[in-house]
Amino acid sequence: MLGVVAVTQEANDRSRRLLEDLGARLVNRFVEWNEPQVMYVFESGAHPWHPS
Repeated sequence: MLGVVAVTQEANDRSRRLLEDLGARLVNRFVEWNEPQVMYVFESGAHPWHPS
């Protein structure tokens, strides 16, 4: 099933907190543009506004 992917800098605490509060799951850490990044996924049907 398809979902939504979000990427932000690891140091961006506000964005990370928002993503986690909305139900995103941390799936990867990597370096891009010489800065640590994190990747979150909203899995299909895992959030209240998406019908299963």
